[in-house]
Amino acid sequence: MSGGSRRQGRSFLLQALADATDGFHCAAGEASATESLHLHLLVTWSGCTGGL
Repeated sequence: MSGGSRRQGRSFLLQALADATDGFHCAAGEASATESLHLHLLVTWSGCTGGL
């Protein structure tokens, strides 16, 4: 999970990383509030600590 101010260039980098590692990328602007909460809870539950 990555966060921060907008327009910092993360989207391109994170999409490329997700593509290269068979990962998943979902920009906040593309997700509804419910989807964003679901993804946050999923990442928290999974114990993922590899944020950028």
